[in-house]
Amino acid sequence: MSMINNLKNQLVMFFAVITLSFPLFTVNAGELPGEINLTSEAWEEATNQDGSGLYWDIMRLVYEPLGIKVKYSTMSYARSVSLVKQEKADAWLGAYIDEVEGVLYPQWHFDADLVSALYKKDDAINWQGEQSLAGKNVGWIKGYDYNEYMETKFNNKEYKSRKQAIKLLEKGRLDFFLDAKEELDEEVEKGYFNAADFEIKPIMDLKLYLAFANNERGQQLKEVFDQRFPDLLKSGEVQKLYNKWDWESFPFKAQ
Repeated sequence: MSMINNLKNQLVMFFAVITLSFPLFTVNAGELPGEINLTSEAWEEATNQDGSGLYWDIMRLVYEPLGIKVKYSTMSYARSVSLVKQEKADAWLGAYIDEVEGVLYPQWHFDADLVSALYKKDDAINWQGEQSLAGKNVGWIKGYDYNEYMETKFNNKEYKSRKQAIKLLEKGRLDFFLDAKEELDEEVEKGYFNAADFEIKPIMDLKLYLAFANNERGQQLKEVFDQRFPDLLKSGEVQKLYNKWDWESFPFKAQ
């Protein structure tokens, strides 16, 4: 009898460990899609066109252990948004919360942008953060919609490329160009303008989210992300990927 009781106790412990190791899902595993089609602007070391990068790695970490193959494509941000809204892709990467209507946002972000302003050095500019943009010509990449997260009123303009906007800054036809600090640093490194003539100043932090198609499939994939991601944070697996890519910051509180 003692052997039987010991066996029962071992089985109880085994299933307890299994239960703690895998989160419960509101959808059955057999009902989950076999793949997730993701789209994003190509950001260096985040969403590289060859499928490498921190963000692609995070998505594979979340979905592929469940048998959901991550498929990816890179294109303009505006095009990525359009494909998801048309339900031709499952989700795009790098959305700010509630920036676009008619799509599904998860509870959890996967990174954050330090949105900053690039502008030509000018003694007349006394930098006061967001307030310095008041009444000015302010540009950003098409689809980013930074104005939705600021109270200051200015003339906003959208551009297809960073180089186009920065050339207009050089000519004095644009006062400020807003972008993630990492993206501005990369433009500086390309060397097509004299960085010594410019300033970069921080404005605000914005968390980055997946934005899912507003359908049953999108809802399922969103639920998987929100149930898997916090466990991967606690286990340290997400931190390992940030370390692997030598990321500048880790935008999550200690787990």
